[in-house]
Amino acid sequence: MPRQTHGTVIGISKNRSRIAVELDTDNISVMDIYNPKCFEIDHILFGPLDVLGGYFVFNQTAQAEYFVYVEAISCDHETAQRHLLHTLN
Repeated sequence: MPRQTHGTVIGISKNRSRIAVELDTDNISVMDIYNPKCFEIDHILFGPLDVLGGYFVFNQTAQAEYFVYVEAISCDHETAQRHLLHTLN
């Protein structure tokens, strides 16, 4: 079972349906989401945020569970920003 971590939403790309989440380990993960209106900057998430793949995560701020697809892990701010804006090959 993947390790559960806490993270804070630090970036949202509503047109690409992605969010950037800064983890309690200071790394940043970028994930695809299906309803970007359910996430806001500073929302606190809990779940397997640092493991690539699809998972349910709990949005502690909204008190709701959402399915996300973790697209990138261990990013710095610059890389996370590029993931939010563009598709990286």
